[in-house]
Amino acid sequence: MLGVRAPPGLPPSFEEERVSNTKTVKPVGIRFKNWIRSIWTEIRHRVTWPRPRELTKSGVTIIAFVAFWAIYIGAWDYLFAAALKWLIS
Repeated sequence: MLGVRAPPGLPPSFEEERVSNTKTVKPVGIRFKNWIRSIWTEIRHRVTWPRPRELTKSGVTIIAFVAFWAIYIGAWDYLFAAALKWLIS
């Protein structure tokens, strides 16, 4: 089963950058660059990525779930199509 892991705290530079951005209005290019940098920092330090085993388990579960429902809905579709064909003819 997938467990919940608490993400680590942000590095101090990330918090200082956030505070400094609110005090002055910077040009669009610099703000965009800072925005991309903050996204990259968040992805590296805050996002909890699944381990390969967890990813494989989740992938197999999703594929099995989708296959089951595809077969189930396909069977009902076939039955209703056959019943409708029988009623029309």
